[in-house]
Amino acid sequence: MPDRNPATPVGGSPPENYERYFVPAIGAPLVHDLLGIAALKPWEHVVDVGCGTGVVTRLAAEVVGPKGLVVGVDVEPGMIAVARSVTPPDTRIEWRVANAETLPFDDKSFDVAL
Repeated sequence: MPDRNPATPVGGSPPENYERYFVPAIGAPLVHDLLGIAALKPWEHVVDVGCGTGVVTRLAAEVVGPKGLVVGVDVEPGMIAVARSVTPPDTRIEWRVANAETLPFDDKSFDVAL
């Protein structure tokens, strides 16, 4: 077997591979537990900090529905690009590239932070 650099993407960029391999195997199984603990309500405003490709963000948007708001934030533009690309068009999510240490929101903008 030839030597392969593990940092070299296999069939996609690192964010694409994250969505393709990590999310189904590790991320998705934990989402329902996390959202159960968060006990989101249909009207709440939610921020998902470090959202990656948005697996938690998308399901949170389903829970809060059209009366709520969900914002996905990640420092990596590639993660946000993949998140946008895999989000159904009728899902109400605002995607932002930002550092968790300097979020571009006013205090008390959200009911829940994930």
